[in-house]
Amino acid sequence: MEQEGVVEGFQASLQRHGLLYRYYIGDGDASVMSGIREKVSYGRLVQKVECANHVTRNFCDKVRALCNNTAMPLDERKVLHGKAPGDTIERVDRLVTGARGALEAAGALQRASGDRWRPSAGAVQQLSEDFRNLPYHVLGCHDKCDTRYCKRKDRGEPVLVGDAGSILTAIVKLVTDKLVAKVSSLVFNENTDDCERYMGMVAKMTGGKRVDYSMSGSYQFRATAAALQTDEGVGWALSPMRKIQNGRTPEMVLKKMVARRARNQTRRRLSYQEKHRRPDAPSRYKARRQRGGPDGYYGASKEDVDDAELGRRMEAILEAKRLKFGTEALRAAFERDSRGQASGELFHEIHKDSLSE
Repeated sequence: MEQEGVVEGFQASLQRHGLLYRYYIGDGDASVMSGIREKVSYGRLVQKVECANHVTRNFCDKVRALCNNTAMPLDERKVLHGKAPGDTIERVDRLVTGARGALEAAGALQRASGDRWRPSAGAVQQLSEDFRNLPYHVLGCHDKCDTRYCKRKDRGEPVLVGDAGSILTAIVKLVTDKLVAKVSSLVFNENTDDCERYMGMVAKMTGGKRVDYSMSGSYQFRATAAALQTDEGVGWALSPMRKIQNGRTPEMVLKKMVARRARNQTRRRLSYQEKHRRPDAPSRYKARRQRGGPDGYYGASKEDVDDAELGRRMEAILEAKRLKFGTEALRAAFERDSRGQASGELFHEIHKDSLSE
């Protein structure tokens, strides 16, 4: 529903306002942007601006799930659930508030650049550095902190980077995947609050999800009727109606409806039997094919990453391969163990993220 409304608005932008919409502020649902690209005449020119609230909320959920994951060492999880001296909130919450603070600072720098909707190189670089330094700042390491937002350098806060261990590595990966990968869009610090407030008012006026339309046993009645029709056939309702009306015959409308359903059921059964008995039967015996359009939605169509992020990921894969086969002995061992490529699992495991020339 959201996708259809947004796409319709973009399609009518020229007719109604004489404008081409250049940017779309949205949440993590990539199907909307995919619909714009496919159905709007100028969709390839539209750029998506990530909603800062949705991104930080998603990051918060992932971090909390990580800190509550019992597969992680308990001592490391206690580090993030603990509080720094003088703080009232846990370190895991400071990760989220720190991300919000970095977004606000980058948004102010972006607005001061003079071109509101062209990403400022300085703002993008600053936001990326702030995100990467965020886990270390929360754990007491302030070597790379900027004085404009860090006031903790002289507080004697304990450095717990070594105590965090594997959970710190996982958080750094989360920051890279959920925040750093989207800095070119997050630098605007935009959100969908206006739209959310409007939809909240619509829900208030219409009842929204507060009204339970399945009350009074409505769902149970429908489930029971479906079971009776399966067991007794399409005429199951005639007998209960006679009992309700003290033996009086049901109305003609109900009888005609039951008779029509019975005829259709018999026709479908005979057509099915005749079609299988005589493949060359006339067309009236052939099953009628329902000709609907293709399914409109197969799940979120994940948007491609930008060139900078693609290059970073490619370089990370190449660096991992260099470390894995950095010496002549390692390369010779791999060549020996991966002979018979078609049947060797090792070769496919190593080359699954590579392209052959």
